[in-house]
Amino acid sequence: MMIFVDKRYSRHDKRSKPPCWILSHMRDTHLNLSTDMAIHIAREIDPMKMAQPYDDKAGTMGRKTSSETGVQDMA
Repeated sequence: MMIFVDKRYSRHDKRSKPPCWILSHMRDTHLNLSTDMAIHIAREIDPMKMAQPYDDKAGTMGRKTSSETGVQDMA
């Protein structure tokens, strides 16, 4: 979760500056929120939808994107 506390981000020309992956989640309805409203929205976020999978047996988080051999081949 990101909170832009700089009032310049309420201007459209400044809101176009962050990377596209951030812009895709920015909503006009989330501008100039009160602290109470921001907390309410944050509480509605389901952390289980955002969490990385946990492998109990290996004790590791996340997924491997490549095998060790694949990484060596890239080098």
